[in-house]
Amino acid sequence: MKDIKWLFWDTIRILSVNNILKYVILIGSWIKYIYKTSNYFKDFVTNLYTRDIDFIIKNIRKPKEKINIVNILKKEGCLVDIDYFQDYSL
Repeated sequence: MKDIKWLFWDTIRILSVNNILKYVILIGSWIKYIYKTSNYFKDFVTNLYTRDIDFIIKNIRKPKEKINIVNILKKEGCLVDIDYFQDYSL
């Protein structure tokens, strides 16, 4: 089985190569991994990672040209599950 961190970075690569990365925000436990590896927060410690990678789409009206993220990820062999929020206001 592939290393989970390699799979994470491969997913980031897929989004980047397909010009999608700038339209999504990484959320969930993998953001802790980014904080740790980037030293964003000094001395940040974490040891919890889940296998799933969560993203939120910043603005559903961008980009103007439609990009089918699900098809792109499935073509690359990824498992995709979508959770539509009814209300995400804070």
